[in-house]
Amino acid sequence: MMELSRVTDGGQELYLEDKKSDHMSKKVLIIIDALGFELVSRHAFRPEGLSDAVRLETVPGFSQSALTSIMTGINPDEHELWMMYSFADDDGPFRFIRSVPGMSDTSRLWVRRLVNWKLRRLDGVSAYYNLYDVPGTVLPYLDLPARKRLFAPESVRGRSTILDRAIESGINVKVWDYETPEDKAFDELNVALKEEGNGFYLLYTAGLDAVMHMTGTGSTETKEKLEWYRKRIEGLLCKQNGLMLAVMGDHGMCDVTAHIDLVPEIEDAGFRIPDDYIPFFDSTMARFRINDLHAGDKIREILCRSDRGRILKEDELVMMGIKFSDGRFGDIIFQLDAGNIIVPSYMGKTPVAAMHGYHPAEESMFSALFTNRDVAFSGSKITDVAPFFIKTFSGQVG
Repeated sequence: MMELSRVTDGGQELYLEDKKSDHMSKKVLIIIDALGFELVSRHAFRPEGLSDAVRLETVPGFSQSALTSIMTGINPDEHELWMMYSFADDDGPFRFIRSVPGMSDTSRLWVRRLVNWKLRRLDGVSAYYNLYDVPGTVLPYLDLPARKRLFAPESVRGRSTILDRAIESGINVKVWDYETPEDKAFDELNVALKEEGNGFYLLYTAGLDAVMHMTGTGSTETKEKLEWYRKRIEGLLCKQNGLMLAVMGDHGMCDVTAHIDLVPEIEDAGFRIPDDYIPFFDSTMARFRINDLHAGDKIREILCRSDRGRILKEDELVMMGIKFSDGRFGDIIFQLDAGNIIVPSYMGKTPVAAMHGYHPAEESMFSALFTNRDVAFSGSKITDVAPFFIKTFSGQVG
């Protein structure tokens, strides 16, 4: 009988099996948020010792969608964690806001603290989320599909992740995610590879994504950030023996060139929330649950007049892997063209320099992946990464 031991790493519990195997080696996956193919080509980013960049198609949506698809190897309509916010049934976690006086003003600090306390303590939400600028008139009708931290065992209900499969294979697992500062994470990864040896090591960082949101894809700050990653990755390669390394992004990034103020025209149509419709205005996407047919027709009419985006058709939703028969993410989904953002939106009231979340076919949205030069990766989508690593756990690759 194999024993499971529990360790804590940065507040995250990981499970290690006391099982030895000759095929185990040091396997490392580094996910750099927003490390896109167009970006690395523009800045000639390629750490010494790694292959040329492989161009990978991402999935629709934002980081939650892409990261979950990387970890599971399946599309959003299968793992069901497409967007941070979905539209709720009557038992949504924010429903209580309707019955508490003063809670409709979600900009108040006490309101945000109460909501956060309730989600963490009563609903058991450990996944990353942010209230951003979601108004109190809309929040009660929303839900959080992700409840568990993604980079933890059994984080996706009914689906296995790379971590789950590594643990099942008897491989030691260690993870660093957004809760660990990236310089500390790289330092600790180096030490762990030296002292603990064989295993699967996953490091995720959102530092590059944050820099580009603020300064753009061609800024000095972005160049310096990429150079910092290059040095840290090359340091890993030169200090470690028997290392199988993959470095990748979850999606690309696009410089913002235009803003659209979509909210007033929808609100001025005179329909009521939630009786007629419930909106969600993301930075590059507007989604609507429709509860009245006339409201739906009018919203479609307004959106169709825009020259900054288009309503995604049903067959396209199916093809892209984001068709949900119950409409939990919206009955109408309006996708902005690359370079456009909604300002203000529920994500913020001020513009940013660069954004993602555009159609996966946009060239700027493709992810990049690098591996050791002697490791053959033949995938073309981010969903190909999980099956590739799972094969390495059984010694078929690497």
